[in-house]
Amino acid sequence: MIGEIAEFASLLLHRRWSAERTRAHRDERIRTLVAHAYENVPYYRRMMDARGLKPQQIRSARDLEALPVTTKQDLRAAGTDCVDPRATDLYRVATSGSSGEPFEQILTQAEYRRRRLREFRSLIGVGLKPLDRLAVLGPVRTRPRRLHRSLGLYRIEVIPFDARPEEQARRIERACPDVLWIYSTVLKQVLSHTGGRLSDLARPRLLISSSQVLDSPFRQQLLDDLPGARIAELYGSAEAGRIAAGCREDDGLHLEDDAVHVELLEGGRRVEEGEEGTTVITCLDQWAMPLIRYEQGDRCRMRPGRCRCGRSSPLMDSPLGRCADMITLPSGRRLSALAFDAVVRQVPGLVQYRFVQRRRDRLEAQFCFQTPPPAGVLEEIAGRVREVLREQVEVSVGLFGVEEIRGPKFKSVVSLLEEQATGPGPE
Repeated sequence: MIGEIAEFASLLLHRRWSAERTRAHRDERIRTLVAHAYENVPYYRRMMDARGLKPQQIRSARDLEALPVTTKQDLRAAGTDCVDPRATDLYRVATSGSSGEPFEQILTQAEYRRRRLREFRSLIGVGLKPLDRLAVLGPVRTRPRRLHRSLGLYRIEVIPFDARPEEQARRIERACPDVLWIYSTVLKQVLSHTGGRLSDLARPRLLISSSQVLDSPFRQQLLDDLPGARIAELYGSAEAGRIAAGCREDDGLHLEDDAVHVELLEGGRRVEEGEEGTTVITCLDQWAMPLIRYEQGDRCRMRPGRCRCGRSSPLMDSPLGRCADMITLPSGRRLSALAFDAVVRQVPGLVQYRFVQRRRDRLEAQFCFQTPPPAGVLEEIAGRVREVLREQVEVSVGLFGVEEIRGPKFKSVVSLLEEQATGPGPE
């Protein structure tokens, strides 16, 4: 316990580092990580040998660009060759498999403990206070009993995302949380069964959203319902843990740059600040199964400038969506679901929307309403969708039931195209 407290205190001090000190820490960790992976992990040794690279050539984050990007498929094909065979006392973290391809990240118990401490640091950073009641509407994970909870500090209740909506609503009301951590589609399903107002169940001062893009209409609905409340966002993955998190200033997400090096790439090149790119990560404190230039698969954008809170870490906007969750138009242009925010933002009674694409020239726009919409509303929305597309695409419209919003990985875009998208990137 004492060692864990000391480790957490050290992580808190990292938040006060200058940008120069953080860069020095990052580059030193990269040098050590690459040398470790080359010596102990067959997948990385083969990859570097095939390109005539030696660990001594990778001295900084910029030098990482000499290495190819590693994908989930690469690691899955490598099997045990992407794991240090000497690693013991292992902990396995599984992804959700929402893409149809479940994946398992292997950590040592010490690495997993550090990941949990970084998670706790993020929660404190967005505004969690010692006496707060925290309710998590999400997956159930085993959490060891901690001294601070025995003392009534940082109390937590986990409400399973796969429980019945009526049970979830009852437990939210009973928990009376000061802070509610949500998967947005799970909360939407709960509210669709309880009249659509969170304030009828609880009045948290802070909502935390993670794992899904929080669409603008639902964000505004929550803020209108809870005057004075804040919404903070966290960005992470099962593979890497926390990648970025908001703070009390709500001025973007701070990169967890003492633990994760993030690159945004488009067509293999690094994008500039303000441009969208695909997230590629290097985890600085995962050694049992290293992730070096691992393609995370999210579309993100860095934000210029620094936060008013005074921290030196770079800022990014909230993730725009998954690369796989894009609409591909006949020209090759791609759109995320966020491109349609303005279309749906002011539609009364709209609970959720999704777009299903089976061909490039056809798009199914589907909507879920609290009550049946007035005549003509669907066609009016379809017309706005066509204006956003700006290409010859047949748009059909329809309804789906609230019971179809299930689990934490409901997708706003379902692409059933067989070919890979080509042409310009998302907008």
